[in-house]
Amino acid sequence: MTDERAGFAVEVTDLTVRRGGSRLVDGVSFALRPGVVAGLLGRGGAGRSTILAILAAYGRPSAGTVRVDGADPFEDPRLMSEICLVREQADVERSLPVGEALSIAGDLRPRWDAALADHLAARFGLDRRAKVRDLSRGGRTALSLVIGLAARAPLTIFDEPHLGLDAPSRAAFHEELRADHRRHPRTVVLCTDLIDEIAPLLEEVVILDRGRLLLHTTADEARALGHEITGPVDAVGALVGDARVLAQRQLGSTRSTTVLGPIPRLAAAPREVEIGPVSLQDLVSHLTGGETTRR
Repeated sequence: MTDERAGFAVEVTDLTVRRGGSRLVDGVSFALRPGVVAGLLGRGGAGRSTILAILAAYGRPSAGTVRVDGADPFEDPRLMSEICLVREQADVERSLPVGEALSIAGDLRPRWDAALADHLAARFGLDRRAKVRDLSRGGRTALSLVIGLAARAPLTIFDEPHLGLDAPSRAAFHEELRADHRRHPRTVVLCTDLIDEIAPLLEEVVILDRGRLLLHTTADEARALGHEITGPVDAVGALVGDARVLAQRQLGSTRSTTVLGPIPRLAAAPREVEIGPVSLQDLVSHLTGGETTRR
């Protein structure tokens, strides 16, 4: 078992999940070291939420294994209170006032920080007297985030943590997560379509497409994978050569090409050619292009 102060290690091996006649997750394998902040990224239908639910012991795989802190999380009494899955709808009774819902959440979480919960509730503008059912969509998401952060679970999972939140609230969440993770390291997995907003937080990325693993690497290595090359058509074509082209646009005599992987002639690029990075959001979009059918 890992040092619980640094978070839990996660190991997913040949994970397959079938539902009806569909294969939602197809032989996915990856491992996360304790204390890392990782992004589980992909288009809708990639199988991200399915994997997160398995990690949080909400179900069992059809095949393969999941290990959290070296153990199968499903029906493990030790792990159930030490894994926190944060979704839009907090797992609290909707008829309760917000303050009472937070108190009950604290009773269930051995590492609960009540002072942090009070601070976060105030920062997100939650009225502790309001019933959970009367909160706006953003208010319900904010309540879930308060619980996820204040629980300080060694494995904390945020599945679409931005739903209904305005830009200032999203920025506040990122700031609070970064600050509290620095003080109290734990393993954090983030799943969202707003990839560029969370990109500065990420240390590792796991990219899925149609239930299969496309890429698992560090965030820095992922950012270095792509280049956007813009300039005269002939000059861009000569520079790109046989590199893998992810996307290409042309307007008149100017071409913009997004490529994956190293470009041997990059240092010899002519002055009229501009070379820029590809954002993590665009990289995921290009790598996972096409229709998807699963969530």
